[in-house]
This record gives sequence, C-alpha cells and structure tokens, in this order.
Amino acid sequence: MKRLAPTLLLMLSLLSPLFSEIKIEYKQEQQNWIVIFENKSSTMFNAMVISANQQYKPETGQISVEPGEKFVLLISAEKDILLNDSPVYMRLISDHEDNPGLLTLGMTEQIKGTLKENEGILLEYYYTPTCSSCREFLEREIPLLEKKLQIKINIAHINISEAEGLLKMNSRLKALDSSEKKLPILIAGDLVLAGDRRIEQDLENILLKLSRGEDLTSSAIGKTEGYNQLKLSLLPILLAGLLDGINPCAFSTLIFLLSYLTLAGRNRKQILVTGIFFTTAVFLTYYIVGLGAFATLRSSSSVPIVATVLKFAMALLMIVLGVIHIFDYKKVRAGREGEMTLQLSKERKRKIHSLIRGKARQTGLFAGSIGLGIVVTIYELGCTGQVYLPTLMYMVRIKKALPSYLLLGVYNLGFIVPLIFVFIAAWKGTGSEKLALWFKKNLAAVKITSAAFFLLMAGLLLIL
Repeated sequence: MKRLAPTLLLMLSLLSPLFSEIKIEYKQEQQNWIVIFENKSSTMFNAMVISANQQYKPETGQISVEPGEKFVLLISAEKDILLNDSPVYMRLISDHEDNPGLLTLGMTEQIKGTLKENEGILLEYYYTPTCSSCREFLEREIPLLEKKLQIKINIAHINISEAEGLLKMNSRLKALDSSEKKLPILIAGDLVLAGDRRIEQDLENILLKLSRGEDLTSSAIGKTEGYNQLKLSLLPILLAGLLDGINPCAFSTLIFLLSYLTLAGRNRKQILVTGIFFTTAVFLTYYIVGLGAFATLRSSSSVPIVATVLKFAMALLMIVLGVIHIFDYKKVRAGREGEMTLQLSKERKRKIHSLIRGKARQTGLFAGSIGLGIVVTIYELGCTGQVYLPTLMYMVRIKKALPSYLLLGVYNLGFIVPLIFVFIAAWKGTGSEKLALWFKKNLAAVKITSAAFFLLMAGLLLIL
C-alpha cells in the first residue's frame, strides 16, 4: 500500500477540474505584460502557456492556481522591442471546461463585422470583446467551417457590452420567444444557440441544413440531433466497457480470486461482501486512471500537429491490435489458449496471484479487498488499457452530448458489470470451475469481438 500511494497521487495530479470559473485580468508595464489568473472555483486550474509571439515570453510555461487563489504571470518582451498597438497572443492549453484557450493582450477594439445581404449564410453573433474564446471562434472556427463545408458565412458581430448591442440582443430574443441566458449567443434564422458548447456542438449541422435550403426548428436540432449524438456517444462506450470487463486479463484474475476465496474457507456471504468492496475499488481506481489519461489526451489534442500525429498513431495501433486478436482467435480455436499473445505475462500473473493469496487469508478481508482491487487494477492496466485507451481517444474526438466525466462513468460501469455478475453467481453457489469453463467456451468469441472492436475503432478515429 505504501508503494501504491505515490501512484495514486500521480494519477490524481493528472486530473483537471471539470467545473470552474477562471477570471483573467492583465495590464501593461512598459514593454512587459502582467497577467493575473483568479480561480473562483473549488478545484485546481492547471494550464500550459505558449506564446504565439516570438518577441514575448512567459516567465513559466506551466501555471497552477489553487481554488480561491490568484496566480501572477509575467510576460516579458525582448529588449529594445518597439512598442506598437498590435495584440499579444498567448495560448492556454488545459483540459479545463472553462479554459479561455486564446489569451489576447492589448485587444481593446471591437471585432468588426458586417452582414452582406443576399450573399452566403447569414448569422448573428452576440458577444463581448473581452471574451477570448469568442475571438478564437470568429477568427479560427468560422474560416475552418467555410473551408470544410465550402460555403460563405457572413456573420454580424454584435457587442453586447454596448447599450445598442444589448438592446438588439434582447429584442431579437424576445421576438424569437427565447429565454436563453448563456453567452455568447448565435442566431441562425429563427434558431438560437447559447453558450460555447452548444454552438460548437450544433453549428456545423445547422450550416449544412442552411446550405441545402432546409428549414431550421429548435425542436429538430435540439432534440433529434442531441438524441442521435447521445446514442452515438453512449453505445460504443458502454459496449467497449463490457468488452474490457470480459477480456482474459480481468476475467482470469477474477476466477482465481473466487477459487482462492473458496480455498481459504470463505462462505458465500463473505464472498459477496468481498465482491462488493473489490468491485467498488476497481471502479474508482479505473475511473481515476481514465480521468487522468483523458485529461492528457485532450490537452495533447488541443495542439493541431500533435492531434494529427496522435490520431494516426492510435489508429495504426488499433489495426495492429486487431490483427493480433485475429491470430489469438485462431490459436484459441486450435486449443492453444496458453500461446495467446495478448494476455498477462507469467511474471505479472504470479504477482497478482501472490497478492490474492496474501489478502484472501487476512482477518480484515473486506478492508484488504479494497487494497486488492486497487493494486490488481493497476497491475492489469497494461492489458486492460488496450481497450480503455482507444475508447478515451474516441471520447476526446466526438462531439459529446454528455460531459466527459459521465461518459467515463458509463464505460467503467460496463467494465464492472461482468465482475458483478460473477460475484452474484458465486454467491448463489456457482463454483469457479463452472465459471472458468464458461469463459473458456466463449474465449474465441471474446477474441474475435475484440478484433472487430479494434478495427472499428481505428476507422472511427480516422473519420472523426
């Protein structure tokens, strides 16, 4: 357990907050800039700072702001730099939900835009000039969508920090019978999208419909598309969790645990309670590992070049794993299960079995089962992570209808379902021998299903 503590601390340090409010203020002192980050949430804000201007350098590339605290960052200019009115851009890379993304220093003028009648698709965008994510949307996302969809987008930029803009927004929302409060607000025809997440999630589909001359209704977009995205998000993730839960690494360890509990003289009630503690520990440990890995993948994917390399590298890995699972399937069909490539190594199996033997005979069985669940989960990561990692990558790339922490919960729920059924079966009197025999009969099906999963996931990663 002493060795486990640093591992858990490392995993926890990878976690980034899912909910928070980050306030940023800045001022210029001669050539330099001073940026003050204030964390007004109850969770830590971690971010990597990268300068988009070669003449300006942040004093540190990594910032961490404790809840309720402030962090002062100095951005130094090169000596003898000529002062001008050009803005200074800083990129903030973080998996934080409210991460500003692009920090623009010195941009005081309103972003200007005009509507061109009878040309392209007309949109209205209500925002404040101090909103860095709004600027990134206007300068980066809109041109990307125009290029991708091969359409012309004319967007009116309306500053609601001015009385005229605020009155216009209120008037438009009232006319459309909308009670939206989130900002920014984008209006396309009679459809209102409020908040960065909703705009990012639905805008591409809306532009496609407008380009085809289709009618837009709030119910059609909000319900149908949201429902379809919900299904597309949940189904592969839930099935991946179930598949991960019955892979040979996890299932064989579970069978050994049950057989040794019986050998140690534990009755059915004790086995059931042990299963509850063990399964809970597995769920929480696997969930924490997933959050940390997801945060890392999402941060990496925020850099375009890294995201592209990561996508193709992961897709290639999935193809290789799919092919290996096909060969393992053939070995199982030939009765050579012991020769499978993708399984726990003999040394790792011995360590896990040794841990189980030690915990199964302890007096404090239930408390020990929690530690056993944590350690076994970590020991099996090299094997179970084969399914977990591509699923996390899929989660990073999809336009989610649910927050990432809920999707992770769905995956991990699927992962522990086989554990739950096995412990219930053992409680009702089914012996470990019968369970092992059932798994052996179905091992070939597990292998070919795993092969199909990896090949399918490779395809999804390439097209998303």
